[in-house]
Amino acid sequence: MPAPESPLALTRRARRIERVLAETYPDARCELDFDDPFQLLVVTVLSAQTTDKRVNAVRPTLFAAYPDARAMAAADRETLEGIVGPLGFFRAKTESLLKLSAHLVEHHDGQVPARLDDLVKLPGVGRKTANVVLGNAFDVPGITVDTHFGRLARRFGWTEETDPVKVEHAVGALFPKRDWTMLSHHLIWHGRRRCHAQKPACGACPVARWCPAYGAGVLTGCSDPEAAFVPNPPDIDVDTPALREAKDEAGIEDCVPGEGDPVDGGLPAVTLPCLGGGPAVDLSTLRGPMVVNLWASWCGPCREEMPVLQEFHATPGDEVPVLGVDFQDPNTGLAIEQLAERGVTYPSVADTEAVLKAEPLRATALPLTALVDEDGVVVRVLPMELESVGELEALARPHPLHPARGRVGPPRCGADALRRGGAGRRAAADRACPRHAFPPRAGLLPRRLAGPG
Repeated sequence: MPAPESPLALTRRARRIERVLAETYPDARCELDFDDPFQLLVVTVLSAQTTDKRVNAVRPTLFAAYPDARAMAAADRETLEGIVGPLGFFRAKTESLLKLSAHLVEHHDGQVPARLDDLVKLPGVGRKTANVVLGNAFDVPGITVDTHFGRLARRFGWTEETDPVKVEHAVGALFPKRDWTMLSHHLIWHGRRRCHAQKPACGACPVARWCPAYGAGVLTGCSDPEAAFVPNPPDIDVDTPALREAKDEAGIEDCVPGEGDPVDGGLPAVTLPCLGGGPAVDLSTLRGPMVVNLWASWCGPCREEMPVLQEFHATPGDEVPVLGVDFQDPNTGLAIEQLAERGVTYPSVADTEAVLKAEPLRATALPLTALVDEDGVVVRVLPMELESVGELEALARPHPLHPARGRVGPPRCGADALRRGGAGRRAAADRACPRHAFPPRAGLLPRRLAGPG
């Protein structure tokens, strides 16, 4: 029986997990759209019992009609119910918004207070909502204990508490206060993308080696918590008559060899066979703009994002192809079957020996997407599940606020982060725009990915 973990060991392990999650999700952020503290407060209240995506869909209509607390406090109830109706529980949510707005007008001159004690006194606002607003609108560190955060804190062995307030205090004691807000984002992103409630993807988890709950979920492709992946048996077939037939029936394209010379910062000089037959590809000779996506048949999040990549690949006129890499997959037949089921036609090469664990991709968890520019340079690595074509576009779009740095980043960084936060500080904006091992360069992709100048 292992010895109990000392408080010091627990703190060190917890901070190691957070560092790895920060590297895994460099673009983690609040996934609710907002322009000011009032908007964030409202959308957070509306997000109960629904998804952030649905809230974001009604947000433009809601704030076009009611841009501030005074306008919303005077709103017609039926009209407001009609706007928030798609979110469910619309009568209760309408009541909360009306009372909340009236309270802000009466007690705070229509402004959202920047103190926890004041926020939790607002109708319909608890500590979770208050910490979301403080951390993301005012840059006041706070821990947001939602269902994902609480579940992961317990799985990681950081606490056994189930009460959100006790979880908040127990986890907060393990980390510097300045890290609380980003810690919340990292755990929530990990909970949504890999460490699911019912079927956590333990085999695709970057922190498996430090997780005492390792093995509770899907372990396919990984049997040793000391490594994210384990070697496959040698001589896995990737080109047989049966695989060729399955590939042809699915309409999957053949791989296209590159024609360039290896470049610094480019894909590694390894030649991988085309999955299901076709020309082998030396990755170092590929030139973009293109998207390279690492996946495996055993990776649940990989399956979920395949339609996003297919839609991106098939959009006419963009000329930004997708190349899949079936990574350390012991069952190539199942892999092609999965591509067919998900309607994927872009080609894939097979990395059966996991050579892409090396630089520059450093594949230690799936899914993973790399953006390659026209010179063949890997300008960005995205170790995350892509949920929409729009998300991929935003992540690949050159950042308009830092042209001199040549950054490629999400639209909520730098000065934009300050604008969204109202009273934000430069340090918080810098944390929202993390540095990458390979500094991205502007002008990555033309047309749709490049976005407006």
